[in-house]
Amino acid sequence: MITHKLGRSYYEITASPEDWEAPVSKSLLWDFFKSPYRFVHSKAKVATPAMNFGSLVHCAMLTPELLGKEFIVSPFPDYRTKAAQEWKAESVKLGNVIVSQEDLDKANDISDVVHACVEFPIEYDTEVAVFGGIDGVPAKGMIDIVPKAGSTLYDLKTISKIESLYDIQRKILDYGYHWQAALYLDLWNAASGESRTEFVFIFVETSAPYETAFIRLSPEFIELGRHGYSFGGRKKHYGYMDAVEKWKRCVSESSFPKQISGIQTVYPPSWVSNEP
Repeated sequence: MITHKLGRSYYEITASPEDWEAPVSKSLLWDFFKSPYRFVHSKAKVATPAMNFGSLVHCAMLTPELLGKEFIVSPFPDYRTKAAQEWKAESVKLGNVIVSQEDLDKANDISDVVHACVEFPIEYDTEVAVFGGIDGVPAKGMIDIVPKAGSTLYDLKTISKIESLYDIQRKILDYGYHWQAALYLDLWNAASGESRTEFVFIFVETSAPYETAFIRLSPEFIELGRHGYSFGGRKKHYGYMDAVEKWKRCVSESSFPKQISGIQTVYPPSWVSNEP
């Protein structure tokens, strides 16, 4: 199923220890795979200022019509007065994110910079939610940018600084962005009947002059995000399908192990030498 502009309600449709039948997302699978135990016993994540700014940039670029609705600037210089405190409490209750005028201006500037890039698609839909099944498990993905034609899907990532292509490669692995690319392509193709094969991440810095980097994952990188990599009969790297299989097993058995179970023995790493 493909749905446009679900807004915040998309994030409310998600699996949890209270609802194992709801769809899983890439970020959920990423956390669950590391430690099912922590996933089951953790409280809901609290958004950090950096996360809120990243969401603000996404809104300015992809759904600008929601600026002033979901992201609002306080009309008060501070919250010392009763009126200001009541306004803030009501805004938080409604789920709004209070941002500074400076951050709002920065988000709009970032949006202008990204849209002006020659690599940016011309005709596209934004914030496209896709729901489907992966090996019997309900799954979902929010695709930032879906061009009207072609073989590519896009995702926007804010970053403090673009260091090098190698640094971005490491971030893709460290944060599981290759899982996201593989999962989103699989969900989109199943729901749309298309056969898109490419995924591009748009990295943009959060400080002026807001440098950008358009990064296309190779077919090998996407496949790594899907099935991982095995060598000599041993798994060397895991993909999102491994997380789906772990999810199925843990939920069916009602068993949620820790990241490190039992007593494990560790040995000196290979780079350590006993020589003086």
